[in-house]
Amino acid sequence: MIDEKEDWYEKLHRWKDALKIYEGKEIMDPGNFEILKGKLNCFRNTFDWENLSLLVERMWDDYQTT
Repeated sequence: MIDEKEDWYEKLHRWKDALKIYEGKEIMDPGNFEILKGKLNCFRNTFDWENLSLLVERMWDDYQTT
């Protein structure tokens, strides 16, 4: 479950702060779609196209193997 802390950072457009929290949570729960979706949103809003692309590819590969 996602805490409201990331949500507040996103509402305040503090994308890098939200991303740090998502990355920490991903270590504990790597397959959690809500965490991955949050990371995608942060990458998109910081124009980090390279990491966005890598995460989408990883998610696609995971989807294809299930």
